[in-house]
Amino acid sequence: MATEPSKENINGPEETNRSFEATERALEEFQERLEAGEDLDEKEFLRQHPDLTDEIGMVFEWLGNLKHQRERSDEGDVGDSSLFGCPRVLGDFRIIRHIGSGGMANVYEAEQIRLNRRVALKVLAPQLALSEKAILKFKREAEAAGRQNHPGVISIFDVGEQDGFYYIAAELVEGERSLADHIDELRAEGDLPRGYFRKTAELIASAAAALQHAHDSNVIHRDVKPSNILIDRDGQPKISDFGLAKMGDALALSRSGDFAGTPYYMSPEQVVPGRKGIDHRTDIFSLGVTLYEALTLERPFEAETSHQILRKIQLHEAKDLQKVDARLPRALSLICRKAMEKDPDHRYQTMAELAGELRRFLAGESILTKPAGLWRKSFSVLRRHKLASVTLGALLVAALSMAILAFVVSGQREREYALAESRYNLAGEAMGLDFRFETMCRWCLEADLRDPSGDMALAICHIESQQYENAIDSLDACLSKSRGSGHGALEREARYLLAVAQLRRAESIDPVSGEKESLVARAEENLSQAGTFDPLSPKTLFWRYQRNTPGDEEAEPWFRKPLKINEKHYLADLCLGLTLFRRLHLGGERTSFEKAIRHLERVLEERPDSVVALTFLARVYFFYARHYDTFQLLGRSRKLLLDAQRLTGNQPYPMIYTTLGQVALLTGRTPEAMEFFEDASTAGELRAEGDPNAHNIKKGIGMVYARQGDLVEAFEWIDEGLALMPADPPLHVAKALLLIEDRKPGQAIGEANRAKDRRRNREEQVRRPTYYASAFLVCALAHTAQKKYSSALNNIWRLVESASQSPRNQSLACIMIAAFPPEIIEGPDYQKGVRRIVKGLAESAGFENNDGNSPVIFSSFGAAALLKGDCRNAIDSLEQAIATRAKFWPDDVQKFHWPEEVRDLYLLAMAHCRLAETEGGDESDRLKGREYLDRAEEIYSRSQRLVEEGGLVDMVRHRARVELGLEKEKGDIESDR
Repeated sequence: MATEPSKENINGPEETNRSFEATERALEEFQERLEAGEDLDEKEFLRQHPDLTDEIGMVFEWLGNLKHQRERSDEGDVGDSSLFGCPRVLGDFRIIRHIGSGGMANVYEAEQIRLNRRVALKVLAPQLALSEKAILKFKREAEAAGRQNHPGVISIFDVGEQDGFYYIAAELVEGERSLADHIDELRAEGDLPRGYFRKTAELIASAAAALQHAHDSNVIHRDVKPSNILIDRDGQPKISDFGLAKMGDALALSRSGDFAGTPYYMSPEQVVPGRKGIDHRTDIFSLGVTLYEALTLERPFEAETSHQILRKIQLHEAKDLQKVDARLPRALSLICRKAMEKDPDHRYQTMAELAGELRRFLAGESILTKPAGLWRKSFSVLRRHKLASVTLGALLVAALSMAILAFVVSGQREREYALAESRYNLAGEAMGLDFRFETMCRWCLEADLRDPSGDMALAICHIESQQYENAIDSLDACLSKSRGSGHGALEREARYLLAVAQLRRAESIDPVSGEKESLVARAEENLSQAGTFDPLSPKTLFWRYQRNTPGDEEAEPWFRKPLKINEKHYLADLCLGLTLFRRLHLGGERTSFEKAIRHLERVLEERPDSVVALTFLARVYFFYARHYDTFQLLGRSRKLLLDAQRLTGNQPYPMIYTTLGQVALLTGRTPEAMEFFEDASTAGELRAEGDPNAHNIKKGIGMVYARQGDLVEAFEWIDEGLALMPADPPLHVAKALLLIEDRKPGQAIGEANRAKDRRRNREEQVRRPTYYASAFLVCALAHTAQKKYSSALNNIWRLVESASQSPRNQSLACIMIAAFPPEIIEGPDYQKGVRRIVKGLAESAGFENNDGNSPVIFSSFGAAALLKGDCRNAIDSLEQAIATRAKFWPDDVQKFHWPEEVRDLYLLAMAHCRLAETEGGDESDRLKGREYLDRAEEIYSRSQRLVEEGGLVDMVRHRARVELGLEKEKGDIESDR
């Protein structure tokens, strides 16, 4: 009689290995969440892990045991049930009590009968003992740990098996307390004990020494984390759990590309599937993460899902330790950051190096570690994207050393660097955005209704999020637009993608229904019509994988393999442009704006008729002009928008008209702005799905009425915008400015505070603080109008913190303080705050990379110098700001933005007046100050008031006139209560 083959034989050893590792990782996750106190439902948990279907019986039993054990432990019951069905005696060991459970084993305190000593007995879960891979891995753990003979590594005493129960007897650490337990206790207490940083450095130095011994024994731990660092009663660490260890002289138990480790503490090279050559330096990164968490009580890479955590490890730098806790010594922060370098070559190369630096810190000696240099910082983003498989082969240029770059032909180097900057891997970035991409970019990519690119990009997101029906609908729309429109290559790509979506959808359909057969047939037809792709063609987006060869049925189906992307494709470039734009409209460094401009210009070289590229290049110019006062760029923005408008023909695109209206507002063309906003409103109503930008149109019309002096109409339109988008901070700020103009500062503060509340409520959606900086600005203006200077100063400091990428807001912060009465600024209660703000301004990233055409940066320097009492430098900077406007701004822009120059003229008058009162000053300085004041007064008298000023010009004017003896101080300072 033929015997029924085992499941392992049916699936093959490779499939069994994969299944086991997926199960182990899921069980570890369940255990961690259970330890954190979550009330977990086993069925819901399994629905989140569909890859565990084949092991469902085993998993249900194990999850139930874990949860039941937790409940009994909470009730103080540690009777027989705590044994998980394990015999009381295994070999020479008598089990006393259950200590804990992990992803694949239970740990007990036991007595070794023959030697009468206590040990920690780790027993493989009986459900997992059916897998040869699990058994081999369990034994390998004992072998890896058994190689060590170091006081900092848990000792292994015995390995055995009895009645199908596999066990490891190891050293029992009295108290069984891990570093993770210690960190959790400190989090609960909310404060750190005296000398904590030094004790932590000493503990990690000892752990590094123990891991160095493991590395010398040719063992890589691969799962270094706080819970695997046990602390004995003397406070000394002991490394435990070598279950994922890799031994140099043994065959690997994990397939190439498998993840090994706990997500929070994995190194970037562990995260990348298929990455080869992972060495001992992965442990250095993980120990660095452990040090970070121990020092700050925060994990450096935190997110809701494992996928998001791994993505952060790949692409994001951890928050600076000293920003998490300012008490941290700088040397310790530098050591931790170097251990956590994304590139293994930039980390400490051995654990001994890391331990040595920590010892130097503890001895009070200078450490050898230095901050990353300029070039390292410049290329860090490109380097991280390489690790994430997001950039191109051209990224190799960014990894070359400075010495090699010096010998590369200059022209070739620039071309390669431009390529590395401009190209974009759609699979790693756009597909990873999932629904965020859909909600934020869908209406952008559908701008030109003739272009099928938007539908294809949307379909990619749907495939990534496994919404295959939606993907099929989007690709049908893409094909409809592609036919007969000259987009033959894109039509073939859409058919290939459609076949992928249809086959994946077919997998989830009941074979009996008949729908499955139909979907497969349609997929085969689309695949046939798709033909083959030339990977070298910039018009080819997807490279077609070869289908499985006969006899290769066990391999993963071709349509389930990752889609290989040609990063030179127009759509890939366009998506990067959208990503760059999204970051910049909230504020950004000058170099980032210039990078976005270069990139979108290259997109237009490929597709000069792209409405989306034209529109977003115009918007980049617009936001660049608004943040840096480079208003000379608004002419270019307007021309690009008009070109895009002509291309849309009778298919209007609301964003084009909205941006044209915003440009017109910024250049003083108020009637023209109203026409554009009305056109945008009409275009939005014609769209089948409505216009997600409608609230901005309402805001634009409201500001037009405000410019015309009709505050009643202005309030009505702003309120209509808020009815459409009540969570939009800029709308609340606009209303607050109208309330200041209406002499209602108290209500203005309330409206600005609502913008701040929206910031807190939406911090997951919009993380850039610049988005909310104006709320602090308006609060400061309103508090100043009420003469509540302490509250104003507090809001100004928050403005400086949140607007580091907006020189305009930084400049306004300085100017506002300069308009405070001298007795306020010079008082002891205010001096500390003023110095803090001035220091923050000096360190602001927004003031770097000044190329001389941004007058607002010179204004900021001038106002900051005036606050520091450096009148001569203040005069030089303010005069340079005025000269820069005269040189670059068109006459109509200068005329409309008169407050910019007037504020600087009043500040110049104040600077000369103060200079006259210092040693070396004379009456000529006071006369010069009066000349500047007269120039400012002349412009002030003939110019129309701007609502956006919030009364700041009046404040500076009053201060200048008081200092020149033309006015008296207004009223008394009110209490902040």
